[in-house]
Amino acid sequence: MAPKAEWILRMDDRLVHGQVCVGWCEVLGIARLVLADDQIVGSDFERELYACCPGQDQRLDFMGLDELAQALTTPPAEATLAVIAGPREAMRLMELGAPVREILLGGLHDQPGARQVTDYLFVTPQQEEQLRHLLTQGVHLVGQPLPASPRIDVARLLG
Repeated sequence: MAPKAEWILRMDDRLVHGQVCVGWCEVLGIARLVLADDQIVGSDFERELYACCPGQDQRLDFMGLDELAQALTTPPAEATLAVIAGPREAMRLMELGAPVREILLGGLHDQPGARQVTDYLFVTPQQEEQLRHLLTQGVHLVGQPLPASPRIDVARLLG
């Protein structure tokens, strides 16, 4: 059975890497991957680096956040995994009118001032505030590093 043509939105500060390409796209049969980042979309060098990751049966597209916000308003032609770096980008999508209902948090990694929420989620006070804001906007935040991993309600983790 073919994967359902829908948007899956993932937050991971590493953006596109092996865990995304193999652990998500291959396992779920996702052929289209969208890396949404305003800086990377404008950098030939960075786009070339990220283009090395997808497998032979995967397509990688690059979009700015404004373009992704517009794209999210209509169903995709195929199952599509869109990856953003963090909660700031998610809030920007909401500001741009994107219908964001659920975000899979796959990795926010340790940095100065961050507190550990799970073994793959570390949040700074600013990120925690942004995540809480997304929750107040009705966004379901799910911690899930891989498809086979249990889905964890991030609202419960933030307390």
